[in-house]
Amino acid sequence: MSSSIRRRIFPLATLAFVSAATLIGSSAHAAPCVLPDVNEGRKFVTEAWAVPDARFNVGEPFRIQMRVSTPAFLSLFHVSTSCKVTRLLRNFQMSPAEIVDFPSPASGLQVVVKPPAGPEAFYLVSTRNQFEFLSGADILSEGAGGIASLDLNPGQFHRRLNDALGRVNPDDWSVMTLSTTVVAH
Repeated sequence: MSSSIRRRIFPLATLAFVSAATLIGSSAHAAPCVLPDVNEGRKFVTEAWAVPDARFNVGEPFRIQMRVSTPAFLSLFHVSTSCKVTRLLRNFQMSPAEIVDFPSPASGLQVVVKPPAGPEAFYLVSTRNQFEFLSGADILSEGAGGIASLDLNPGQFHRRLNDALGRVNPDDWSVMTLSTTVVAH
């Protein structure tokens, strides 16, 4: 990676609301949910990768890194193996080539992967301007930094996102899916 890439770390306060059960899996046994692979954007790119890889073992901490190719506002959503939708970031302002860690190693917070095993996905929505497509009724609970448990199933989440993006100039947004897997021991 280029030495010009800046790294920004999330402060601990931003992550205070995050609970491992909400983010990665849950103890409930549910049928696998449909996790569309959405990778679209005409004028700029949103990228993400799991560290060290996209297979998370139950009991291990997880981390992802993200960047955009142009100044953008990034919102990050997670659909767990039990089909729960969580907003992890809301309109987080990023600079081109800046790498953002979630959760931040410097915060001391570890998000530990919980069962059930199966596929899950992180959806990164980047826009040139701040972008909201959720209503207050969609949010079950909200904590520091805009982290929120949503009252939407994955299908409702994707319909709401697609409807909202249909009203935005296609040159002004980019969506990326990071597909990951929770693996049982």
